[in-house]
Amino acid sequence: MLSIIYTASLDTTAKVITTFSLLLAVFACYIAIRSIRRANGRMRTVILHSISILLFVSINVGCYLYAPKKYVVGNFDIAINRLMGDEVIHVKDILEIRALKERELDGTSRTFGVGGLFGYYGNYYNKVLGDMKWYATNQNNMVIIRTRQGDAIVISPDDKDFVGRITAKMQDL
Repeated sequence: MLSIIYTASLDTTAKVITTFSLLLAVFACYIAIRSIRRANGRMRTVILHSISILLFVSINVGCYLYAPKKYVVGNFDIAINRLMGDEVIHVKDILEIRALKERELDGTSRTFGVGGLFGYYGNYYNKVLGDMKWYATNQNNMVIIRTRQGDAIVISPDDKDFVGRITAKMQDL
């Protein structure tokens, strides 16, 4: 069987945060470049503004590289596609997969993650769901996957039939 690709589009909040962040980075870099050009040899000014350019660019590029792009389902696994390498979940390791209800995410906080810049990914925590690893792009389509290793992984495929198809694969194994 061929792999099935599930898109992962950004929700409105992520689009706004991403756009604002990129515009802020462009503006800050523009100001820093102007300051460097006017520094007249003052090395401290050149160094500080160069560091700020490096910081703004690295944050945005780094977030883009680690953000989920799509989900690819093969016969035996789910690959969370990112430019910095895929995260793979083996279907045989899945204990539970289900859509999350909006209320279940109340009180969720990021412990080390990104909250809107090219998506929602990294480590999150919630009193009811516990520690979670998010690879999501849309807060409206969230799916939780619990594995035999004790991991709780949250993804957000655009296709509402994703859970049903994975559940069917689990029963076929």
